[in-house]
Amino acid sequence: MKTVLCIDDDIVFQMLSKLILESANIFDSVLEAMNGAKALKLLNEIVANNNQKSFPEVILLDLNMPIIGGWEFIETFNTHFPAFSEKTKIFILSSSINPVDSLKAKLEKVVSGFLPKPLSLQDVLAFQ
Repeated sequence: MKTVLCIDDDIVFQMLSKLILESANIFDSVLEAMNGAKALKLLNEIVANNNQKSFPEVILLDLNMPIIGGWEFIETFNTHFPAFSEKTKIFILSSSINPVDSLKAKLEKVVSGFLPKPLSLQDVLAFQ
């Protein structure tokens, strides 16, 4: 796999996730964004620079973030990046215990799974 994008507003979680993602040794590139708005800006830049090969194959998405949260990110992703919705797997990575969140995730076509925080090496290796 080439690229993974981790979207989470918790800097400690970002650092730990990056270590786990890099230790799995299955991604060429690990990108990070602190909220949905920054992630969408990054994805728009990738497309605008005609660099579709570096568009993330996997997105790890937190639900509760400032500016643009996880559900709003998914909504915008579906609208602005339909060509990538089949190629990109989005995994919600959340500490939410709300059953509505996991049910909603199952109903979203673009969501490939709902994983509990923290990210584990076993979870990452299952992306292959």
